[in-house]
Amino acid sequence: MRAIDDDRLVWANFSSLVDAIESLLDRDLGTTEDVVAIPTEREAFLLRELVRFIYDEDFVSGKEDRVLVVAARKAWPEYEDHTIYFCQPGRSFKPVEHMAFYTDGEVKPAVPRVVGRVDDVLLTEAGIEQHDELSSSQREELHEIIDSEYRRHGDRNQVLFLEEDFTLSEPVRNDKTASDSDRRVAFVQGHRYVSLSALQSEPSGTTDLEV
Repeated sequence: MRAIDDDRLVWANFSSLVDAIESLLDRDLGTTEDVVAIPTEREAFLLRELVRFIYDEDFVSGKEDRVLVVAARKAWPEYEDHTIYFCQPGRSFKPVEHMAFYTDGEVKPAVPRVVGRVDDVLLTEAGIEQHDELSSSQREELHEIIDSEYRRHGDRNQVLFLEEDFTLSEPVRNDKTASDSDRRVAFVQGHRYVSLSALQSEPSGTTDLEV
């Protein structure tokens, strides 16, 4: 394999491969800085299936020191109210034990533990009852949130069940800038991962969390 001399061939580990795929899948025309090709619906489906296979086969390690950080303009107040995270069904994430929320130009202080994850839940009373991967306690938790007046009622969502774990002394402000200027850019677009130990060290800015 080392004898192969082809500039088109790049060796990478599974973690780097997943990072590249998820970065591509998170892009859209409104958030991408450069002009890039956006995957077609079929291409996106096949890429998600590849990522799901990598996760299912445990080819990606480091779960204990990995924190999922999500862009959270709507998700942060929802977490504050219900200690839960909703997103589109089929969205792939690396295995994690903790997650955090990025909004208002900062990573919020709360870092909850992920205690459950169930995909493709129809958020109606019947849909919650009929989903065979939900535990009785998870069903009860969703029933307490979802009623006909709730904005997600009738949606299909992936659900991450969370519980409070630790809280930073203050938010981590975003000090990330563009590579070619001092222009401030978002630390998270869609989602990304940071080190739990780095987050627990109370960083002053998001550049201290760059991996």
